[in-house]
This record gives sequence, C-alpha cells and structure tokens, in this order.
Amino acid sequence: MKSGDLPGARKIDGKLQLPLPDLAEILEPTTCAPVVARTSASGSAPKPSRRRSRIGPRVAFIRAGQFWELVTRGLGLDDLAAELAAKWKSERDEMRREYAESVAERLAGELPEGAEREKRGPI
Repeated sequence: MKSGDLPGARKIDGKLQLPLPDLAEILEPTTCAPVVARTSASGSAPKPSRRRSRIGPRVAFIRAGQFWELVTRGLGLDDLAAELAAKWKSERDEMRREYAESVAERLAGELPEGAEREKRGPI
C-alpha cells in the first residue's frame, strides 16, 4: 500500500489483494537472516541473581509443605501431616541458621582492627 507495508497490494471493493508471489514471500520468506545473539556493551551477558536461584526453590518448598500439611490434617492423616511439618520446619530452620551465619560474617568483617569478637555457641 502507500505506506510500503505491503508492496504490490491493491484495495478492491474494500479488500486487500496481493499478487500470489508477494503473498508467498510474506508467508514464507525465501531468505532468512541468521539469528544474532545480543550481548551487552561489556560483551558479557547479565548474570542471574544468586540469591533468587538459591533461596527461591527452598521458600517454595516451605510454602508447599505448609499447604500440604494443612490438607493432610484436613483429611485426617495426622501422621503424614506431622511428617510433612517436620520436613518443612527443618528446612526453614536451616535457612534461618544460614542467614544468621551470613549476617554474623558480614558484621565480623565490619569490626575495626584489633576489636575482640565475642565467642558464642550455636544459635
């Protein structure tokens, strides 16, 4: 048309009509340009967040465990519900322990030179 979107098109009785070779070229182009992968200006692709990939599935497991615990309790399967609760609670406690350790390490790194660190047992 006039804008150049469909070269060779004509409008007859309010309908667009294309010559068959042009229509075939639109539907199945004969030459395909190779797909070029784009990279950032530095040449390296952006890296996914480590926090999301490490913690996300574990949080999903805990939420699913809570849900299925409620479902099994509702069905009257208390033994299975207790087993599920123990599993997701142990995973939650492990995540909390890892987080507390990472915070402690970060804060220990911020202590001034020569400052004594107080020794404590496990959390």
